[in-house]
Amino acid sequence: MEETTVQNPAEEAVRIPLLKRAIFTILGILILATGVSAVTIANLGTATVSTVPFVLNYLGLGTIGMLEMGINLVTLVIQLILLKGRMKPLVILVQVLLAVGIGVGIDAIMPVLQTLLGTSYLSHLVMLFFGIVMTGLGISFMVQSQMMMPLDALVDLLARINGKSFGFVKTIFDVGLTAITCVIGLVFAHTIVGVREGTVLCALLCGLVSNLFIRLLRPILKMA
Repeated sequence: MEETTVQNPAEEAVRIPLLKRAIFTILGILILATGVSAVTIANLGTATVSTVPFVLNYLGLGTIGMLEMGINLVTLVIQLILLKGRMKPLVILVQVLLAVGIGVGIDAIMPVLQTLLGTSYLSHLVMLFFGIVMTGLGISFMVQSQMMMPLDALVDLLARINGKSFGFVKTIFDVGLTAITCVIGLVFAHTIVGVREGTVLCALLCGLVSNLFIRLLRPILKMA
């Protein structure tokens, strides 16, 4: 039987100019952390990838940022299992740093944005759309630097192993995370936590916004 030789996408990224990639990655993490924080504190339903950390935070098991970091580290371990440990140490280090960066960033930025949030539904809606725009912008920086958060890298790896498109696997993955969140909420809090209209808007708009920014910023952020 032919052995699987699927390579993690971050393997190719290490060949891109280091300084540019580092700058765009750091900016991407900071902007993405701002987007996730804004969507979360809007309290109208968080983004799909943050639903599990949100419900665990609701149950008092940690901060959103630390739980987000934990989820990403778990997905890194799953990648290592699927690749049977065939991942370069530098790639592992980069993914760990990305996970830590997004976790620390969220916990640092969220209290600042909280002071800007009003009490009306409109102010929460404005914060939600601000978060969606910032999330899309952050993703565009990460794409340009060819760096993925461990969670997205796992989705990409699963897509490559199974010969499916990233979008197809991502959809299944997101639905699975949402379902897990609903189950956790119903079992431990007797209600659905973190899944509301904002979750639907994030699912519909984040990809469109990120694609728009990628097209607009590609000439400026070209990695050549």
